[in-house]
Amino acid sequence: MINGETNTVIDTIDVGATQFGVTFDPDNGYLYFANCYSGTVSIISSTSKTKDYPVKFTESLLFPGTSWFVVLNGVTQNFTDKIITFFFPDGSYQYIVNSVSGYSVSPSSGSFIDNGYKQAVNVSFKHTNTPSTLFQILGIDPFILIGIVVAVEVIAYVVVVMRKRKFYRS
Repeated sequence: MINGETNTVIDTIDVGATQFGVTFDPDNGYLYFANCYSGTVSIISSTSKTKDYPVKFTESLLFPGTSWFVVLNGVTQNFTDKIITFFFPDGSYQYIVNSVSGYSVSPSSGSFIDNGYKQAVNVSFKHTNTPSTLFQILGIDPFILIGIVVAVEVIAYVVVVMRKRKFYRS
């Protein structure tokens, strides 16, 4: 078989000892090889029938914005999102999930057979050391915590001012 774009041989297919002729049917994409000595015709599809299916890796318990990656059959995807998605055809696959500093990961590796269905792998990270900041201890975004602290201070200030006004008016 020859790649039509690069004009290079990409595969060889045995179609018999002696081919008498070959023809291409553009309506169905098949190549027909006539074999003189065997009295047969070899039919080969020239179109790809493979379909790629999603393989999703979903992480849990990582601090927001932490980078993590998965290597699936040699292809690496790196994200800070909760979900990493690959697209692959049917087949057997092996994966490795990177270790993230300060976390253990489960599963850290594995394999599966994709047979035309969506595959999903849930990856769980767990703290292995004591969190070093209040944000990590609470497990929330620093800006949310700062917003909460500011809101509480403003409310406390308003309450104090209102009480002073009420005290002086009495």
